[in-house]
Amino acid sequence: MDRQEPPNDALPHARMEVPDWDDFRLLTTVLREGSLTRAARALGLSQATVSRQMDKLERSIGIRLLERSTSGVELTREGMKLVEELHAVWDKFERVLSRMRSPARPRETAKMITTDGIATYWIPRFLSWLNNDVELRLFTAFEAGQDKFEYFDLSIHYMQPNNPNALTTKLGTFHFMPYASADYIARRGMPKTAADLADHDLLDHSLYLIDKGSWQTRLPLGAPDVQVSLFTNSSTVLAESARNGLGICWLPTYISMIDRNLVPIDVGLHLETPVILCYQRESETKHAVRATIHFLKHIFDRKKMPWLRDEFVSPKEFPILTAQDIMASFTPLEES
Repeated sequence: MDRQEPPNDALPHARMEVPDWDDFRLLTTVLREGSLTRAARALGLSQATVSRQMDKLERSIGIRLLERSTSGVELTREGMKLVEELHAVWDKFERVLSRMRSPARPRETAKMITTDGIATYWIPRFLSWLNNDVELRLFTAFEAGQDKFEYFDLSIHYMQPNNPNALTTKLGTFHFMPYASADYIARRGMPKTAADLADHDLLDHSLYLIDKGSWQTRLPLGAPDVQVSLFTNSSTVLAESARNGLGICWLPTYISMIDRNLVPIDVGLHLETPVILCYQRESETKHAVRATIHFLKHIFDRKKMPWLRDEFVSPKEFPILTAQDIMASFTPLEES
């Protein structure tokens, strides 16, 4: 059997030695200066000493690092790999030192309650941009009475609060229209008119009965009585049921930005509701609450996101925006 020659960049060595970190620092100087002679001059050493130390480093790790020539030195292929790894190790070391020198403050908490739809489909898309020093405690509300909101620093919902101590700001307007999955439409056909909806499997939400009216009250006069195949108090259950092809339901138009498999059915039926951020007056003194408000105003920016404007904009006209696009200009709020 023929004996295999070792790779050109490999050097024979009797045993693995532990390299001296000073030799790696010397290697960095050689690379920066571009030659052994200039490196020796910069360090106040002889050229022979620098050359000897580089030879020792190569023997200790068993890899040829430098290609020497009359014009200077260059890294070998294996040398490049080693230097890249050394830079990565050094960067990590500097980050550890930085954390040790500037220990992180304990996280402040902001406790918020909102609808399960917003808590499931919108806010989590952006949470990685929220301040690192904020712990958001996010709770969902189905049909919680307004008296429940006083136990939270913040709330997002569709009603003006009765609490006189609550501060409010309008984040935008949600526009609802019928949606179904592409699979459902392929199977049952696309409704052409509002009256056609009565012949389809309809999914309903208890909130629509209270605030916006059920399917029966929204369909035109003379339409057949509707048969609701699912009734729920959860926006998540409603959306997931539609996603899985169970039928047609009302969904906010921002769902078009999240799931292209859910298809808007534009038969002239639109609902809208304001999206209102509420917070306790005393909570505004907390950095975590101010930082969260700053964050929420950015992810509900009506100028960037047409699905939040007061006027209805068809999902067909929505720009293609990713979470990264929306957060590109975001800067976390610093503690004052």
